[in-house]
Amino acid sequence: MPSPRRSPAVTASLIRRRLLQRHQRLRGDLFKNLHNPDGTAYPWNPAVLFWRNSSNTVTERNIFINVDRAVAYGLDQATPYREHTGGVIRNNFVHLTPGLLSASRRANS
Repeated sequence: MPSPRRSPAVTASLIRRRLLQRHQRLRGDLFKNLHNPDGTAYPWNPAVLFWRNSSNTVTERNIFINVDRAVAYGLDQATPYREHTGGVIRNNFVHLTPGLLSASRRANS
């Protein structure tokens, strides 16, 4: 596996919200320390999110370290949008440091 590159687009969560995202590929990136503290409104934000008319996305060979949620395809059922369809999530590495999440957070995951 090639060593991951640190892309300027990956300094915070990578969120693809533009309409008609098709055939996007996200490969070989490092996502680190994207962790929300307990008590926040949305404690499980994904590091990578493709939604609202996205399709056939490929997310592979990425490294996720201490992120609340690594990858999400789709987010809600709001109309008039169609959520993500098709696509592949494969060969990613995810690590969570023991003790990073509180007991109540682990219980609700």
